[in-house]
Amino acid sequence: MAITRLNNNSASAITSMSGLTSLPAAIDVGKIGQVVHTDSNANLAVAATSYYTIITLAITPSATSSKILIIHTAPSDIELSNTSNMAHICLSRDGTNITTSGHNSSYASYQGWTRSTGTSITYLDSPNTTSSVTYGVQGKCDNGALTFNYNRTSQQRTMGLTLIEVLA
Repeated sequence: MAITRLNNNSASAITSMSGLTSLPAAIDVGKIGQVVHTDSNANLAVAATSYYTIITLAITPSATSSKILIIHTAPSDIELSNTSNMAHICLSRDGTNITTSGHNSSYASYQGWTRSTGTSITYLDSPNTTSSVTYGVQGKCDNGALTFNYNRTSQQRTMGLTLIEVLA
């Protein structure tokens, strides 16, 4: 497919770029350094008021200027054993919550018996290191007497965590 460019804001000066083999140097498209991924279909029953690790994955950035794109595909079935309390999900870097938006420092909150979400969480992080970094998804309940089932085993849904190093 040919790419066309409008020069000098004039319709009479359109130039075809069909023979182009690379982009001009002034166009920065970014580069991917590495991609790591893990899947899990485990049922994780969380009965804690502090964040509990659900799934983790490590990556070692090649430069301190690299960014890490975190993509978590959430399971389709999320269940909380009481409709009057909340369960929370966050992303963490080396065990520390990095998604502090929303209710009670969580990225996403759930209330009710069963949620069929099928959603994902996407976050761009700047770890500023070339050492190994472990990213994770964590969950907790407002009330420790409740159970927060993230990915019920009767459904055997798959959740995933993907880390993409974006080079500067």
